[in-house]
Amino acid sequence: MEIRRANALDIDEIAKLYRDTIIKINAKDYTPEQIEAWAGTYSNQAGWARRMEEQHFYVAVSENKITGFASIDNAGYFDLLYVHKDHQKQGIASKLCTEIEKAAKEIGVNEITVQSSITAKSFFDKLGFTIVSEKHKLVNNVPFTNTIMAKKI
Repeated sequence: MEIRRANALDIDEIAKLYRDTIIKINAKDYTPEQIEAWAGTYSNQAGWARRMEEQHFYVAVSENKITGFASIDNAGYFDLLYVHKDHQKQGIASKLCTEIEKAAKEIGVNEITVQSSITAKSFFDKLGFTIVSEKHKLVNNVPFTNTIMAKKI
């Protein structure tokens, strides 16, 4: 597996991985209405391109296929972490998190924050993130509650 910076040619594959992972993996923790609203955001091409330009955005690649992606901004906000629905529990998320922490150190932040989904919360716990608060938000007018977590690096 290779970890590399994402680029504009990756957008379609990233968007599909994002949608499919939400539908297949996050469905156990969310209502059908929430899954539809969340997964429905996958087609925002401009949003993906903006994140790639403004953030440190990485993809994990195996056999020329993107198996996961992650991003962090310059303030230390860990924005995205998704692993392909068919590649869960293979260490991909951990390797992406190592790359995110490395990027955070390079940009000079000493704390990483994340808005964790219900599904990812235990993963972030294992990485040493601690709960700071909850955040209530709307995605396509559907309510969600995320756990704000932080880790000193």
